[in-house]
Amino acid sequence: MDAFWQDLRLGLRGLAKNRGFTTVAVLTLAIGIGATTAIFSVVNAVLLQPLPYDDADRIVSIREERPAMGGNQGPMAFLTNDTLKAWRDETDTLQQIAGYNSRSFTLTGRGEPARVPGAGVSASLFSLLRVPPARGRGFRRDEERPGANTVVVLSHLCWQNRFGGDPDIVGSPLVLDGRPHIVLGVMPPGFHFPDPETEIWTPLVLDMPERHPGEIRLIAFEGLARLKDGVSLEQAQAEGEVVLQRLRDGQQGPAAGLPPARMRLTPVLDQMVGEVRPALFALVAAVGFVLLIGCANLANLMLARGASRRREIAIRCAIGAGRGRLIRQMLTESLLLSLLGGAAGLLVATGIHRLLPRLAPGDIPRIEEVGLDGWVLLFTMVVSLLTGVVFGLVPALQSARVDVVRSLNEGTASASAGGFRLLGVNRTRSLLVVAEVALAVVLLIGAGLLLRSFMLLIDVDPGYDPRNVITATLNLPHAKYRNEAAGEALFKEALERWSQDPAIESAGLVSFLPLSGAEARIVFGIDGRPQSSNPDEWIIARPQTVSAGFFQAMGMRLAAGRWLTVQDDERAAPVAMVNETFVRRYFAGEEALGQRLRMGGDTPFEIVGIVGDVRHSGLDTEPMPEVYSSYLQPGAGRQAFRMNVVLRTTGDPVRVVPYMRQVVLDIDPNLPLDNVATMQSRLQTSVAQPRFYAVLLGFFALLALGLAAVGIYGVLSYSVSQRSREIAVRRALGAQRSHILRLVLRQGLLLTLAGLLLGVAGAVVGTRMLSSLLFGVELTDPATYAAVPVMLGLVALVACYLPARRATRVDPLGALRYE
Repeated sequence: MDAFWQDLRLGLRGLAKNRGFTTVAVLTLAIGIGATTAIFSVVNAVLLQPLPYDDADRIVSIREERPAMGGNQGPMAFLTNDTLKAWRDETDTLQQIAGYNSRSFTLTGRGEPARVPGAGVSASLFSLLRVPPARGRGFRRDEERPGANTVVVLSHLCWQNRFGGDPDIVGSPLVLDGRPHIVLGVMPPGFHFPDPETEIWTPLVLDMPERHPGEIRLIAFEGLARLKDGVSLEQAQAEGEVVLQRLRDGQQGPAAGLPPARMRLTPVLDQMVGEVRPALFALVAAVGFVLLIGCANLANLMLARGASRRREIAIRCAIGAGRGRLIRQMLTESLLLSLLGGAAGLLVATGIHRLLPRLAPGDIPRIEEVGLDGWVLLFTMVVSLLTGVVFGLVPALQSARVDVVRSLNEGTASASAGGFRLLGVNRTRSLLVVAEVALAVVLLIGAGLLLRSFMLLIDVDPGYDPRNVITATLNLPHAKYRNEAAGEALFKEALERWSQDPAIESAGLVSFLPLSGAEARIVFGIDGRPQSSNPDEWIIARPQTVSAGFFQAMGMRLAAGRWLTVQDDERAAPVAMVNETFVRRYFAGEEALGQRLRMGGDTPFEIVGIVGDVRHSGLDTEPMPEVYSSYLQPGAGRQAFRMNVVLRTTGDPVRVVPYMRQVVLDIDPNLPLDNVATMQSRLQTSVAQPRFYAVLLGFFALLALGLAAVGIYGVLSYSVSQRSREIAVRRALGAQRSHILRLVLRQGLLLTLAGLLLGVAGAVVGTRMLSSLLFGVELTDPATYAAVPVMLGLVALVACYLPARRATRVDPLGALRYE
């Protein structure tokens, strides 16, 4: 123990004596460890920490996948009420099963009407998650029936913020969507499901009558299940397939119109974070590379410092210090540096965490749980200690192999670095520089691929003009607008009032806004074509109900035929428009105009126009077939109670928002305007994740590039200082400055070239984890693989030129006189 404290005192004294070296080392470590800690805290919160429910690993997401309804965007997946009932009554592998869907409610009677985020949930959901209400009770199964579902459970934040923490809240009345409800309970603090914004839960109604003869009226939602103890995921899925097949064989009526489905059970955590896992792993690899490059730089610094301390070490050996004691002393200094760097890295990580809410997109799951908890602090300490060993071990071993007699005879000034020398540079130092360059190349190529992918993504034509467009949602309370005519009258009056404002060029309504995340697909029929028995050949498209001015308000393109007009609403025979993808897929080689579609009901719709494709689900997804019909004409897919408003303005669209709200309040004082946003902001939000990953990986790649350049510069500068006598002799014998310049440049550029070759080979393998994040770019994109070596080569050339120029200025007489 005395020896340990002695090593510690000597290490601290040595670091304090060499403040410049200590400062550079700690800053380098702070960058590497701080970035690594920050990214690990994200990975820890999003991927590693279990969900805050008892036995969360037994909870699975349950869906029915219907490939025939997916088109080129993957299978459409949801859970239906028929399947939930069958699984609830007929399975032996599940303890419980519950459905849920996110929705919002209009809360009135407490000041200005407000739209509150909520969810409809099965009565079994809270017990499935094993989180009972902190006050009151949850739902009973008999409250899932229509008319009996006028009860609610509040979140703790909703109770505090909207009801002032009223201790008598249980049993109190409130009005949602124009209907009186009773508060049954309040959930405990910190509970949120299915997302942190949810404030109110109501029972999920599983029974709904058909609206039109032959129309599918199954309710689609998300599903959760808890596996029984000892039951595997595979066993539950196998039983689910049997139940689903039995249900399909006995299905009659509207449910038989859906394409066949297969069950998909997924651990709920995987379901939540599956899409972001590859990106987070890529960021972990990136910060790991940055940390390794920093370690290589520090190892080079330690080697240089060890060479300058060769005489000191020789004296210690001469007076009896053993090799083990020398190695231990050097490692103690390395570990002290790494712990100081780790402490500074925590400060860097804290700063990154403060910026994270501004930088990270809100659709990364569990991002709000990121923080510096005990696991993160333990990780930082372990990384700090390992880092100290990584960058300190090789210099310690080399320093302990000192030639005592030679070092004491030569003195410090001319002490050699020892060992085999590659172009005048110690082999170990050369290999470290090559490794730095190779790691930087891998990072730069990965960042280049993501950046190029992002540039291609934002250059995609969305199918509309988002400039000067404001959007919002109108949700009509069912209780008040039970009659469809009342809702239609409100929509028509609002459109007429908005159109009268000179700041509004055009106004329209649509059932599903682009980039809203809402999905709906139904099976269509075409007059004159028999319905195929093969679901893969069914005509499936997204139904859109719109007003006559929607297309002009969105700035869409008319490809053929004509737009829908107000006069079409009064026609006895309904009409519709289809998009170009619908025509290519279902009318290849035929004239689409004049064809007649059937959408659920018996009345056919005549196709009168073809509109340009819209990237509805995202800029990185191909357009789906779409059918547009008037919201005033009956048919499948009609939205009687919920429509989205689209207004095109002459100037800044945000300026018309107060007028938009006032028009709605004038018509109905209890109706809020919800989800107000410009179309440009929606478009920017849709690319927020790829932009975040590209920017973050690019930042780490630039850090790696800078560290690699510093490493090359440091090695060559040290080489020049160690070879000053050789350079002086060459100058004295007549060597020209250009010859000295080429000698040093060649030394640095050969090391860079070796790193470039290794880095390009490593990038071919290492960038495979980015495949799911790229859009329109191949993993072996020639432009990226050509640009990165050129850029890094130019940076390396500058890093080599500075010490090379200094070498040409060595004074032969001064250097030889010193020797």
